[in-house]
Amino acid sequence: MTRGSSLAEDLRLALNNPQYSDLKIFCEDSNTGEHGEQVLYASKMILAVRSEIFDRLLYNGMKETTQGEITFPEINLSAMQVILEFIYTGTISNDALTINNVMGVYHAADYFLLPDLQNTVVEFVQKIAQDHDIDLAASLLSIVAQKMNPSNDDKLFKLLSKCVAATSLDSISYDKLNSRALEVLLQQTMNDTNEYFATTEYEVVRYLILWAANQISPDAVTYFNTRLPPANTINHEISRSVQERGDEDEIDPQLTQYQPLIVKILSPIIRYVDLRLIHADILANVIEPLQVVPADKLLKAYRFHSINQVLRSTKRGLPCFRWDKSAVGPNLMVSEDKSIVEAPPNLTIHESARATELITGTGIYEWDIVIEENCGYAWIGVCAAEGVDFGVFLGGQATGWVIGSSGSAYHANRATPYGSPFDKGATVTVHLDMTNRTIAFSIDGSRQPIAWADIPSKVYPAVSLNAPGRFRIKPHI
Repeated sequence: MTRGSSLAEDLRLALNNPQYSDLKIFCEDSNTGEHGEQVLYASKMILAVRSEIFDRLLYNGMKETTQGEITFPEINLSAMQVILEFIYTGTISNDALTINNVMGVYHAADYFLLPDLQNTVVEFVQKIAQDHDIDLAASLLSIVAQKMNPSNDDKLFKLLSKCVAATSLDSISYDKLNSRALEVLLQQTMNDTNEYFATTEYEVVRYLILWAANQISPDAVTYFNTRLPPANTINHEISRSVQERGDEDEIDPQLTQYQPLIVKILSPIIRYVDLRLIHADILANVIEPLQVVPADKLLKAYRFHSINQVLRSTKRGLPCFRWDKSAVGPNLMVSEDKSIVEAPPNLTIHESARATELITGTGIYEWDIVIEENCGYAWIGVCAAEGVDFGVFLGGQATGWVIGSSGSAYHANRATPYGSPFDKGATVTVHLDMTNRTIAFSIDGSRQPIAWADIPSKVYPAVSLNAPGRFRIKPHI
């Protein structure tokens, strides 16, 4: 490109170019993590004009003003290269952000007060989250929690914590979440009724104990795995353990060996577990015998259960969306984890399905429907709490409000144009505002206008499909 055609491209020529620089920047080694001869070249004037932080550092009368050198021992070379590119050109190249440097770039952008670059990093990480790489998202959350003293106002922490919270902890490898990440995640979701949390509280306790055991030895993991049955077999295991239980005073040498270590590892985290969300039978027969939860927490939970005879919820936060096997068309199939509804190959007519969660009251609710396999027409929306026939198309009923892959909206058998057509692989986000009783949709992230402004006070997420349709429901991240 000819010089003079683009200011950004001309300034890119000056990036890390000693010929156009009067400042050396020393950084942490990206490979070793140690401060060494990792040097970049830059212009004081450009840095100061584009960044208030650099202006204060370079024109404050300190030694950096006269020596022509400045050191950032907490920022590595790879991150600083991205910072300089953004300061010089206002953009970064497509391959500038990588899995290895993204957290360093975010930390550096925070230090240099570059919110636009921080937003770019958040968008990059959001794509990772949408690609369902939960172990990677968990690892990044651990870095944020360890290095940046995160808060609910931090965009990256909020994104990563929502991603991890919306995924069952069982699916996350034990070495991906560190103690600080678990502590912050559980602390900030403990009393939050406005976000989704996919893991039941029993599964939280199970994961924490196995996570702690993983830090001791493989034998410890094996031992506690036998003492902590998965949630889907817990009732059978409790019944069997009660029948087979021997002398409760008998000393278990393995438990004696591991218990104090587990207690020590979990000490900063266990306070953020809500035992009231775990059935009293599970507390008494599974958790209490392990002696890893403080006695006072157990006592408070037992008191709660003695007063409240019905366990109304087993999870913290908003309920995670799942399909209701008892509220689907006669031919539709729901997966074991209730996240997918699917039509059999020979189903030619549309049948319908609703989720388990009744939405009522006020507030904004959002969820995603992923079209894993499209059908003749895919229909997505909500249905009323009563008067719905799941054996037929929702849009033909006065109790259904759905938009279709054809680019239309249907309610009470009346069609209107809405949005753009979508197909296999699309993600349709439902935006339900129960305060104003409106519903709108996004198609692959493109927000569409309000479709209806008279939604009833009680509705369920719902879809209609025929063969070969397969739809996944999940919280919107």
